[in-house]
Amino acid sequence: MASFLYERTLRRPVEGQGVGLHSGAEVAFRLLPAAPGTGIVFVRRDPSARGGRDGVEIPAGLEYVQPAQYATVLAANGASVGTVEHLLSTAAGLGIDNLRVELWGPEVPIFDGSAKPYVAFFREGGVETHGVPRRVLVPQKPLSFRLNGSRLALHASSKMRISYTIDFPGTMVSHQELSLVLTPETYEKEIAPARTFGFARDVEAMRRSGHIRGATLESAILVGEEGIVNGTLRFPDEFVRHKILDAIGDFALIGKPWRGHFTASKAGHQAHTLALKEWLADPEAFAIEETTEEDAALSQLA
Repeated sequence: MASFLYERTLRRPVEGQGVGLHSGAEVAFRLLPAAPGTGIVFVRRDPSARGGRDGVEIPAGLEYVQPAQYATVLAANGASVGTVEHLLSTAAGLGIDNLRVELWGPEVPIFDGSAKPYVAFFREGGVETHGVPRRVLVPQKPLSFRLNGSRLALHASSKMRISYTIDFPGTMVSHQELSLVLTPETYEKEIAPARTFGFARDVEAMRRSGHIRGATLESAILVGEEGIVNGTLRFPDEFVRHKILDAIGDFALIGKPWRGHFTASKAGHQAHTLALKEWLADPEAFAIEETTEEDAALSQLA
């Protein structure tokens, strides 16, 4: 268990390709080991990014988040990368601190709309432990945030716990809530397979606005007036599980692991990132501590 006391990266490179959910672009990518303390960095290597031979680096940090309605988008050095949340969620869920993500395209592929394919890529790459102690962000006081109808809070806890509530009245999604302690095992089994979802009534309007150009019935759960249009659910509460998946990805933009109890109601990407920015702007809100043996026991990669 001691290995989780130290920063981690991939043991070897992994590569793949897929389609961007919103751009519809075919995107190739490589996941590469990275040095301790470097965090997660996206690199646009395609010619359209105009980055030259070495590409354009876009760090995965809150300061690089751009306004976007249906995904988390990062921009830096004249380039952007879209829909980063599922890959970031996987890295955080499995305890990967440092990673270089090279992309030949504008968006991280969506695959089946869950993080399960990315878990497989990370498993293929394996884990390498650095000799640098992990540092954990710990709340020092209760924190809260509201945005329109969204409510978010973060409190001290000896574990990393997420409690999430969603409510879509008048649809088969309805009201769902779930609370769990995040470990690599719970992430891989309980959260990673949960797919993104959308409503049939919204599809045409989203496409007219330039979104979901790459969406298919294999890349998301489509909810119609009378139920699921495409297949069956992986969990009865798959919808709220996916919201937790997204929140884990957005929290990864902090740049380090965290310990606390995060609660959210009727929230999404914009509320997640705005709350984190506001909380981190308060110098008394957090302390940075080294990972404890208890953290390592809870977070050990199975």
